[in-house]
Amino acid sequence: MELLKQGFHNFSQGLYDYSHKCAIEVINRKYNIDAYMLAGMSLHKLEKYDDADRYLEIAFKERKEVVAIQLYYLENLKKLMEYNRAIASIEKLETIVPELVSLAVDLYELNGNFAKAIELSYEIKDSIKKHEMLAWNYEKLNNIKAAKVEAKKGLHLDKNSFRLNVTLAKLHIRKSRYKKARNKLKAINKQKLNEVNLSIFYWVKAQCFEGLGHYKKAFKNYTKSNNYLKQTYSYKKLTGKNYYTFDKIHILSHYFKQKPMFDNLIQCQHSITFMVGFPRSGTTLLENMLNAHSQVSTVEEKPLVDDILDYFLKTPKSINKLKTITTEEIINLQKSYIDKRQQFNMKDREVVIDKLPLNLIHIGILYRVFPNAKFIISTRDVRDVSLSCYFQNFALNDAMSYFLDWKTTRKYLDELMLLGMMVVDNYPIKHQIVKYEDFVEEPFEHIKELIKFLGLKWENGLKDYRSKIKGKNINTPSYASVTKKINSQRIQRWKNYEEFFN
Repeated sequence: MELLKQGFHNFSQGLYDYSHKCAIEVINRKYNIDAYMLAGMSLHKLEKYDDADRYLEIAFKERKEVVAIQLYYLENLKKLMEYNRAIASIEKLETIVPELVSLAVDLYELNGNFAKAIELSYEIKDSIKKHEMLAWNYEKLNNIKAAKVEAKKGLHLDKNSFRLNVTLAKLHIRKSRYKKARNKLKAINKQKLNEVNLSIFYWVKAQCFEGLGHYKKAFKNYTKSNNYLKQTYSYKKLTGKNYYTFDKIHILSHYFKQKPMFDNLIQCQHSITFMVGFPRSGTTLLENMLNAHSQVSTVEEKPLVDDILDYFLKTPKSINKLKTITTEEIINLQKSYIDKRQQFNMKDREVVIDKLPLNLIHIGILYRVFPNAKFIISTRDVRDVSLSCYFQNFALNDAMSYFLDWKTTRKYLDELMLLGMMVVDNYPIKHQIVKYEDFVEEPFEHIKELIKFLGLKWENGLKDYRSKIKGKNINTPSYASVTKKINSQRIQRWKNYEEFFN
């Protein structure tokens, strides 16, 4: 077809508006998969990623063997931060062609599967890109030796590489060699960095200043890091429509202040344990220590309760279903949760811990659906939590975006804990509170109490939990700290920044 031929010619010349118009005109005349491909590619080039997705998905479903479609479809999903969909699409391919390997590595890394990212990186021809990917992901898996080897190999090819110098800086920070870490950052040309990498650059620089005792400079650089994140496409794409936002806290606070009573409490036939509490309050450490028990497995920060939250929070009035829900509906929600949990947890264990700290917001809803569930609630001095959240380079979502601003960080954490503890005080919820400050002083005494709370027997292997962490995918910001010996260095960290609490 001449019109389609003209459209592809326009695309090759960079005339994406015209190539898009040609593609749409062909589509309006008759179904043509090449036209869908051209429309999607053109819209992607025009940075209209949501519109491009509709066309590229159709093209991929019918012509997933075409390399150009694979590349544009997956690159577009990357822009949309649809990492789960992208990985699912990659796994539908019979083979990953060489042109696709680097993009696939990026997507596995962004999705938190660092081991798979490393595996695929070895398929890349020896290059600076290969060493950057290997060093970056080995550090994420706490394989320090391999990360260091790959970083040094790569620096022979490009001494100014952002990823390699940042990786080595992070390794120096692990050893408290803050001046050496800063020197590594000096090799990086900031003018060539995008907003995401500038955010990482200033975040690592802030850690150097903090380690050297320059706390005003540290706070300033953490703030710079957050401000660059606010300029990213990821931040601008946030909708504020998930279940961990201020409006959901307010809806739940108003509802549970009335202390509603529930009649048909249906016990779940499966063992249910939730780990909730403040972010940055030791939940990753707790999870990995408990996971060393032969009868415990953990599911780390997965959207297992989204269907339940959707049922009760989809609209402002949906919260009233907590009173009107039928026995049959409760049983269906319980079954849906167990089915989803099994997708993420294939181990046959007596206790499965669903760890997502911000589910403290929804402890009332979870109690309503699972009245016999157990809750491990992790708390910490809110001033230290505020600093730790504000200073952390989180992967962005609607809730984490609150931590890019100092005032909203403090407000969000205050309201989070007030809501959670109000519900705990008003209902017979089976719970064990673990206070971070006490836990780091006597960690194994608290682990013994938790093991007893979970109805299990103590195992000596629990003290050797650190040996089981190396090489494990820990997809939280605490991946590095959980490998260290437990210490109390972060207690009362806020005193170094007292002026910022005025």
